[in-house]
Amino acid sequence: PEAITVGATAIHDGVDEASEFSNAGPCVDILAPGSEITSSYMGSPMIYLTLSGTSMAAPHAAGVAAQIAAHYAAGEGALTPTPAEVWGHMRRIALEGVVRDSSYAEAELGRNVPNLLLQAF
Repeated sequence: PEAITVGATAIHDGVDEASEFSNAGPCVDILAPGSEITSSYMGSPMIYLTLSGTSMAAPHAAGVAAQIAAHYAAGEGALTPTPAEVWGHMRRIALEGVVRDSSYAEAELGRNVPNLLLQAF
């Protein structure tokens, strides 16, 4: 793939589910935590906010991709992985079948989110 596209999840009643605001459809590759994420914020190194959105899920995926690239680089031959290799590794370590689509999404005919939850190693 040229890009790895990420949707967002939230915890609802103790279960991971696709956030109602998440991207969906066949263009979404994987889901990552994206609701109520505490992060630093612009303006000062001392400002932290709790935010929700796919803009919170994407950094999770970018961090895992960076870990995978570093793992390849540290190996024998100091390889630089291709995007397809990074995605393949992300896919292998992801949890499949643990995400429930949101109640809102279930009501929306034709909505499709991958049942694949990003996991770091």
